[in-house]
Amino acid sequence: MVWKNLTEERRNAITKEINACIKFATKVEYFGSGQNIIVANDIVYSYNTPVAVYIEGHLWVPKWHSTTTTRHINKVAAKWRVPVVKMWK
Repeated sequence: MVWKNLTEERRNAITKEINACIKFATKVEYFGSGQNIIVANDIVYSYNTPVAVYIEGHLWVPKWHSTTTTRHINKVAAKWRVPVVKMWK
């Protein structure tokens, strides 16, 4: 699809849709040099798996995770300076 070949009506519709997507896009924050830790909408992801949620000044972890994932959670908590609540203990 070539932009210049589209009708003005179609270009306007696409522009409107793209602007709406960008306006309401989820804020994503990467931690560290790689992309193994991602935060989107107060949810911490480790290797694309949701592992913790930030609520009311705490990072809530609902179940046990591997050592690497635990490091990821702790890294986010340290950066945000919030305590980690291990809900399985």
